[in-house]
Parts: sequence; structure tokens; C-alpha cells
Amino acid sequence: MSYKPDAVDYMAYREQRDVFFHHPRARVALLRGGIIWCLAMQSISQDAVLVGPTDEVFTHGQAFQTSDGTYWWDDDLSEDELNLICGVYKVCTGYGQQAVDMSWWPKPMIWQRGNLDVGYWSHACEEWFQNQHTHILNRSADLRSAKKWGSSLVMSRKQGKLATKNAKLAERCILHKE
Repeated sequence: MSYKPDAVDYMAYREQRDVFFHHPRARVALLRGGIIWCLAMQSISQDAVLVGPTDEVFTHGQAFQTSDGTYWWDDDLSEDELNLICGVYKVCTGYGQQAVDMSWWPKPMIWQRGNLDVGYWSHACEEWFQNQHTHILNRSADLRSAKKWGSSLVMSRKQGKLATKNAKLAERCILHKE
């Protein structure tokens, strides 16, 4: 895994990502939260979330069932689209045909497991993002595997507990339980 990306690679990634973000279905990236939301905010107007679902909802969407049995549909992102947003490259490991995913930004599942994901985009998230972005632009950042992203996103156990409590409180609010 000796591949070292450069500024041209990063700009090509940004260009491909921005082309995708002009697709009407990309609006759902703003609804995902976390790192996907942050990356989408660089290219998509917040008002875009109101324009949907698209005509592709039954082929590229998901259904949500309410307690009364009603189904609501909205657009969704495929794994390939999430990989595009995060800047994932398939990099050969040097062991036959084996490749590993390396990326400019952590994939959503890795982000959610990290302690920065406390249920909203916090000041700590923004500081982390700006710091990572600066390192990328200064060419001092490397593509990272899921394992390396996972270990770099562990900050504090308190943040993980906060995220859990936030989720439980939100659920109680939604269900009107006290």
C-alpha cells in the first residue's frame, strides 16, 4: 500500500463528489447527519432537503412504516455513492488481487462508531473536520483504512456516553415518554 495521493487526486475527488452533489437525489446526504452531512454542506443548499423525494425513490430509496401501517418513502444513498462522498479508493495490498478501501474521510459507519458522533455536529466535530481538511490541503494527510480511521476517531469515553444519552432522550421526546 505505497500509494500516496497528491493535490491533483484530492481535487479530482472533490470534482467527482461535486458532480454527484448536483444530482437531485444527493439531497438525502444532508439528511444523513455526521460526516456525510458535513461534506454535503460544502456543495448542497440546505433548501435542497425540501425538494424530494425524487422520481427514483422506488428504485433508489427506502420505505419507513409508521405505527398505523402507513408507508412513507424517501431517497437513499447507495454504498457506492457513500464511498464517492467519502473519497474511497480501492488500493492494492500487494497480496495477490486483495485490495483495501482507503479514503480521504471516514465512512459513515466508522464515523458513527467514533466518539465525535454525539448526535449533532458539535464544535469538536467542526474543529476535527477543519484540521483534517487543512492537513489534506497541505499534503500532510494520508488516505486511511477503516481501521486507521476507527482508531483516530476515538477521543473520549464521555463523548460516547453523551451520544447514547442524547439518542435515548430524543427517542423519549419523539415517543412522548417522560
